Amino acid sequence: MEELLAEMKTIKEEIRNSEGRITSALEAKIEPLVELQPAIRNLQDKVDIMERSVKHFESEDTRKNLIVFGYPEKQQEGWRDLCGIVDDLSKKLKCSRNIDFDNAYRIGKKVNGRRRPILVKLLRTMDKYYILGLTRNLRGTSITVDEDFSPKERIVKKLAEESFRA
Repeated sequence: MEELLAEMKTIKEEIRNSEGRITSALEAKIEPLVELQPAIRNLQDKVDIMERSVKHFESEDTRKNLIVFGYPEKQQEGWRDLCGIVDDLSKKLKCSRNIDFDNAYRIGKKVNGRRRPILVKLLRTMDKYYILGLTRNLRGTSITVDEDFSPKERIVKKLAEESFRA
């Protein structure tokens, strides 16, 4: 019995020693991680700021844009041709004022026999809504005008349309 008790004491001591070595090893591994916590928090704050900036940029970037569908594409189309298309659109919409835009360009890959849409970057958001209000004047033509949405907004719009159809 005494031998068993002595052996149990020895085992208990070995367990305590093992626990001490394991605790020391874990503390040695955890200490550098604890020291990294402020740096990780700082980086997370920066990421949060950048994400908010990107969201703001996306919404600002697409807020003034329109996409025009249906205009045929010339083989060697340049910016002058696109300016002419915007002028023609203005006439078809029966705009009472000029459409002031910063840039206009075709979007998507060029495929023969397919008409790529034109992205028109307007100077003012109010012009976008003015033009969208005049799209009824395009009835009977192959031309359509729609808002430019951010990728996230496109997904939400698509899901909403699908649930509406169902």
